[in-house]
Amino acid sequence: ELSLQEYHYVSKRPSQLAAAALLFSMRKGGGDKQEWDTTCQHYTGYTEAELEELVLLFDVSSQIAQSDAHCKNIFKKYSHAVFFKVAQLPPLKTIAALEAEGIIPPPPEEKKKGSTEV
Repeated sequence: ELSLQEYHYVSKRPSQLAAAALLFSMRKGGGDKQEWDTTCQHYTGYTEAELEELVLLFDVSSQIAQSDAHCKNIFKKYSHAVFFKVAQLPPLKTIAALEAEGIIPPPPEEKKKGSTEV
């Protein structure tokens, strides 16, 4: 549901979004079988490497959902016991770690009040 709220997912194919969501849920949920094997690749048509960027975007989106005005209700919905509180599972990688690795850019610095640019 978060991908419906974010503009940067528009350029992705629906099949790619679905496959990445499957891989994301496999990693996030853990369990005994969490590897992207040849069966997953065969039925989705995507390798794990092709989905990696989207999985990281899903992870970032799920982390900012609780503070984002447009996504708060989605976070609240998936924090309920009916949905096994999946919104409250720990992230795959923190946003700070992704920024440190250069995978996502750091947020732009806010202009200080009273400062002028020349």
